[in-house]
Amino acid sequence: MKRDKIVGIGAVLTAVFFFYHTTAIRIPVNLAEPGPRLMPYLAEALMALCGIGMIVESEMKKEEDKPYLTKEGWKRLGIIFGVLSAYTMGLVVLGFLWVTPFMLFVLIGMLSGEQKVPRVKKAVISVAVTFALYFVFAKGFSVGLPAGMF
Repeated sequence: MKRDKIVGIGAVLTAVFFFYHTTAIRIPVNLAEPGPRLMPYLAEALMALCGIGMIVESEMKKEEDKPYLTKEGWKRLGIIFGVLSAYTMGLVVLGFLWVTPFMLFVLIGMLSGEQKVPRVKKAVISVAVTFALYFVFAKGFSVGLPAGMF
């Protein structure tokens, strides 16, 4: 099976999973606007359409498919999964503002591939993105971000 087809099937199944769980979102009786289910439904529909498109495109291609991930790719994927797992645990202990710049610093380095990004540039980007996210969500949308135990 081609990797595009695998990813497409995964996208459709993920959209179905989230669609099922979105139905559990409660909507107030007196709500006049579209409600809290609208954006998740749109995102799920878009994900399902993209997945179907990937499946169809995969079936139309006649060329041979390359291996999904090389040994080095699987190693990087495992490390990224470990970094994100440590990030979620760090959010509980230290909070968003302390853990996010370090996670971004590591992921920028890992996802840059062959192109090496200078450490100072990674640090500046990590701090800038962290504070931009903080101000957008905490101040702009009034969403409570994890404060940590300390």
